[in-house]
Amino acid sequence: MNIMDVVEEMDVIEAVEEAWWVTAPEDPSWALINLILTIAVGVVAVLLITAYILRRKGDKVLPILGVVGTGLSVILFALSQDMSQPMVISDRSTLWHVGIVIVAAFLLFVSRLDNKRDKK
Repeated sequence: MNIMDVVEEMDVIEAVEEAWWVTAPEDPSWALINLILTIAVGVVAVLLITAYILRRKGDKVLPILGVVGTGLSVILFALSQDMSQPMVISDRSTLWHVGIVIVAAFLLFVSRLDNKRDKK
């Protein structure tokens, strides 16, 4: 029994082909909205870091979470999008990107509230 027999018995190949992040072979493409949302999360991270540097006080957690969110968004984009294929507007991983953007926007909102509280 060789390794390919074991892989075929475990149905690993079919499981990977059915995974949500793998581009469907019948519809190879990449989504423009996912690229825009990834860039948006990066901009939010830059804003959080800039706000922290300008204040020189406050919690370090928000900028760190912004950088982590950017990293997650870039990794998700790299795993789920094949930019050598034709572009579409959205695909299966767009909802995950939207979720990351919502969390990033919440972090930016919390940072603004923190900034207003410090000014009082």
